[in-house]
Amino acid sequence: MSIATQYYLITLAMYFFIYVILELGYNMQFGLTGIINIAVYVCVAFGGYVGATVTMGPSNFGQSYILGMNLPFPLPVIAGGIAGAVVSATVGVIVIRLRDQYQAIVTLVIAQMAYLFVGNYQPLFNGFLGLANVPHPLDTTLNLSTLRYQYVFLGITAAFAVLAFLFMQRVSHSPLGRVLRSIREDQEVAAVFGKNVIRLQMLSFVVGGFLAGVGGAFIAEYLGTISPSIWSTSEAFIVIAALLVGGTGNNYGAVLGALVLPVGIYELTQLIPSFGSATDLIDAARWILIGLLVCAFLWFRPEGLLAERKTKYRALRNVAKNPVPLPEESEPMQHEKMLS
Repeated sequence: MSIATQYYLITLAMYFFIYVILELGYNMQFGLTGIINIAVYVCVAFGGYVGATVTMGPSNFGQSYILGMNLPFPLPVIAGGIAGAVVSATVGVIVIRLRDQYQAIVTLVIAQMAYLFVGNYQPLFNGFLGLANVPHPLDTTLNLSTLRYQYVFLGITAAFAVLAFLFMQRVSHSPLGRVLRSIREDQEVAAVFGKNVIRLQMLSFVVGGFLAGVGGAFIAEYLGTISPSIWSTSEAFIVIAALLVGGTGNNYGAVLGALVLPVGIYELTQLIPSFGSATDLIDAARWILIGLLVCAFLWFRPEGLLAERKTKYRALRNVAKNPVPLPEESEPMQHEKMLS
């Protein structure tokens, strides 16, 4: 296998594992709890920015930005996750109490406002120019060749993706996961049974934002750059569409969606031949294909490729099949009936 092919496959695998982390975070918010968050990529972006700046030094090639701490790995990834959680908590205070359709509208507005603010306020993260020359984690410590380092970084990202998957599996099959599903299905019923709906929704929102921030930190450190141009609303649509196609409320569906859309569809559209001067044909065809795929799934298979498995209560089934007999009447009661 040629070196170019190895780099190409490593890049695809990196994007797959990063999107696995992102999809698992969004599955926590939307799949389990039913919160519509169009601003999901704002958490990814701030996680990437914070992860990049705390990796970089106080000054770097004339760029203007806050922080700059030269922190060693994995602290920048954790810092990115914390930044995503803080942004989620801030957005959650605004949108949690809103209904579904208003959640979508408000989070879309918040995403656009954050994009314009970060882009126009240059002292924060260097404005629309973005950050460049972000150091790769453990690069100078390991002192490996470029190709071998790519394999090591891929292994680190895969390890974080596996940890995120195991964590989400634990949450999904825990009492907390069942309560979050009940909130998704009917908030009023969950509140009647004594559940603090707002607090649990905020918890889900913050945990999902933390995973999104971790994914953003990996994106910035792998690419070595981050700017507002890579976190537009269209990128958030990719995260949402991948979960819808893979299957909401199902962690395996989130992983499958990360494979089908961000990796599979992107690569399939690369096979489209160019026609004359139509240089934007591939990008346009990619979005058309993604839009048609999402519409088809919403119409014909809204549960996605891997549907969420419904919980089966074995005890209730046993009671239904073998009902408990009523207690027999005592002898005094039988005598009273005979006398009457």
